[in-house]
Amino acid sequence: MCKMKLLGGPQIWLLCGAICVVLAVSLAGCARSPRLHERVLPLSIEIEGPGLLISPLLFGVNLGHYDQALVKGAGPQPGGVDRLRAGGFALLKYPGGLAADRYRWNAPINDTADVDTSAFLALSRVTGSEPVITVNSLAGPELAAAWVRYTNRAPGPDVRYWEFGDETWGSWAAGHTDPATYVARFRAAHAAMKAVNPTLRLAANVSLDPSQGSRWNRPVITGLQEILEAVSFTFFPQEPGEE
Repeated sequence: MCKMKLLGGPQIWLLCGAICVVLAVSLAGCARSPRLHERVLPLSIEIEGPGLLISPLLFGVNLGHYDQALVKGAGPQPGGVDRLRAGGFALLKYPGGLAADRYRWNAPINDTADVDTSAFLALSRVTGSEPVITVNSLAGPELAAAWVRYTNRAPGPDVRYWEFGDETWGSWAAGHTDPATYVARFRAAHAAMKAVNPTLRLAANVSLDPSQGSRWNRPVITGLQEILEAVSFTFFPQEPGEE
């Protein structure tokens, strides 16, 4: 009987199956030969190459509608553009975290000095960043669909990625609700937005808190299972002591 022992790190298991087949064919005569004794064949494998590609969309930053230092009038501030480019941010998320469920993108009362949708899209274009927009989960599907329609008319490519509400699973959030209500609101917004742009992806907001696994994540994901294309979550990598 022939045995094989693999020496190396976990990466070798990607090739283990193919290697075993090759060795099994090469050593097929082992079992038939009475002159051979059981032995261990050491095998060391080194894999070289670039490894797995990491999506540039993992490197993004939240951009609030209140970040007035980034725009001047309808145009981006050069200093802000330079810093965003230097930071390597491939994704810009708008119009803010918890502020998103309080913000109505076309409300007449919005501060004219704020970063409006037009300025945000312009900033995304000049920095080469992917725009992501968080829909106000309390404002109704019609307003969400109108927002998609507006971005489709703006210069540049359509906004592909959208998010429905921010931290709605948390009691501190403006859009906080129960999973069943969130699912119903998501479905209504999803249908209205897809009617305007069938290619967009609307993400459901989930939680990294283990206690929310069965309380929020599971009922939301299973409640949206046949239409869900993406999920989003909030992660702060620079909390004090955790930088």
